[in-house]
Amino acid sequence: MNKQLGQILYEHNSHEQLRPASVTKVMSILLIMEALDTGKISLSDQVPCSENAASMGGSQIWLDPRETLTVDEMLKAICVASANDYKVQLRHKKF
Repeated sequence: MNKQLGQILYEHNSHEQLRPASVTKVMSILLIMEALDTGKISLSDQVPCSENAASMGGSQIWLDPRETLTVDEMLKAICVASANDYKVQLRHKKF
């Protein structure tokens, strides 16, 4: 993209949805840490799981849509196991 003009110079399958990549997970971790720092969320907050998050595929820890985990547990799963399912679920928590 040309930053000054906002013009797309090249794109390929730009609307295709893909599994979250590691850079996306790192950015999500940054947002989670900022939300923790500002008090918008806490490590003990409970996060209910969803079918959508459980169906992510790729690197995951086999999230069960019937369980509820803490932000702390989900953050550890994202950082240690690169868990797509947990990252997707935490992304939907309102920061």
